[in-house]
Order: sequence, then C-alpha cells, then structure tokens
Amino acid sequence: MAAGVDPNAFLESLPVDVEAVEPDGDDEENVKALIDSLNGEKRAEIDAFLPLSVDGERVTIGGVIDLLHLTPDRAEIVDYKTDLTRHAEAEYEKQLSVYYRVVEGVHPDREVSASIFYTRDGERREIESLDEDELRDLVRTHCE
Repeated sequence: MAAGVDPNAFLESLPVDVEAVEPDGDDEENVKALIDSLNGEKRAEIDAFLPLSVDGERVTIGGVIDLLHLTPDRAEIVDYKTDLTRHAEAEYEKQLSVYYRVVEGVHPDREVSASIFYTRDGERREIESLDEDELRDLVRTHCE
C-alpha cells in the first residue's frame, strides 16, 4: 500500500461502489479482484452479535463482518487481513467462528463458510468454525 493510505478506508468503500474506487497498491488490487470474482449479493461492514449463555450468565460477543457474499444456496463470510504473516491466524479463526454462528442463525437455509482474505498476496483461506461450546470455553478462559 502506498505510504499514508488507510487500507481500511479503501476496504470499507467496497463492495458498495467498487467501480467508483480506484485501487492504490497490491492490497487494494487484490481486494478488488476478489470482489469482482463474486457473482452474488455482496454486503459490507455488517455488525454481528452472538448471544451465549455461559455458566448461567448471558454474554454477547461480536464484531463487524467485512464482507458477506450471498448466493441462493451459500453465505460466505470474508474477513480482510493486511498481515504480512499468518502468525495470528488462530485468533482470526476465533473471530470468524463468531461471525459464522451469527450468519448460520440468520441464513439457516444456506451453506455457510468463513474465510480469511490476506490482502497483501490475495490468498483466501477457509477456516473451520468453532462450535458454540468451544466459544463458551473461550469466553470462560478470557474472563478468568
């Protein structure tokens, strides 16, 4: 990315008006190529909140889905990462597992998948989602 360019500003403008945005650098070119390759409905920056019952207490965990790609039979979650390495991938899998469970609840008639899209090299890696019991265990661990 060019010096001084905020990658999130570019990413947040996509895919709403991808034609109006001029990519500046490899990261942005890779994101644009990904979005151009998707043929379904694309939604950006979606709030996602997952309520869980943990040891009798109600806890809500959440975040923002970067991109949700919808087709008649699929719901694909894509999370953009600008990392140069894959060292934080295990943490990202936890984050995407929350999104996965939220989308699964909203779109029970669709096959749900979640992936990390590394903007630097254009690699997209699908993740295995944690189940709700594993997410509860993470909440317990984090609150100790």
